[in-house]
Amino acid sequence: MILLGVDLGTQSLKVVVCDATTLAVRGADARAYPTHTPRTGWAEQAPADWEAALAPAIAGALAAAGARPEEVAALAIAAQLDGCIAVDASGVALHPALIWHDRRALAYAEAPPDLFSRAPARSPILATSRRSSAGCARPACARRASTSPRATSSHASPVPT
Repeated sequence: MILLGVDLGTQSLKVVVCDATTLAVRGADARAYPTHTPRTGWAEQAPADWEAALAPAIAGALAAAGARPEEVAALAIAAQLDGCIAVDASGVALHPALIWHDRRALAYAEAPPDLFSRAPARSPILATSRRSSAGCARPACARRASTSPRATSSHASPVPT
């Protein structure tokens, strides 16, 4: 039996195959994808690029390990800490993902913490007593919700002035 680890990082999707008993690495693979910077301070990635990298990276790691998919006993997935993706009701991405070094949400990061506590109870924006970096999910999602007609809903957080 083997364990499969997937890491969706800023620069690539990495997969490692380990022996389930010894945890020895038996094989690994990685697939790079681009970060798009259409303007200064912007950093985004296409979730479709992540998805396109997944199957080939898994296949490459399994091949490097000399293993078959049916041998996988468990799967662990790690991903970028603060990528923000707006999705529709079917889970389809509405926009590129804003990744950790995107700075469009700077005004939200510098907003007083109580701004976010005024969001509706069902809001995906979590209230916190600390200020955030512009690349953190809380201000990035708040910015996306307030600036995108397709992502805005009754759950959107108020816009800082």
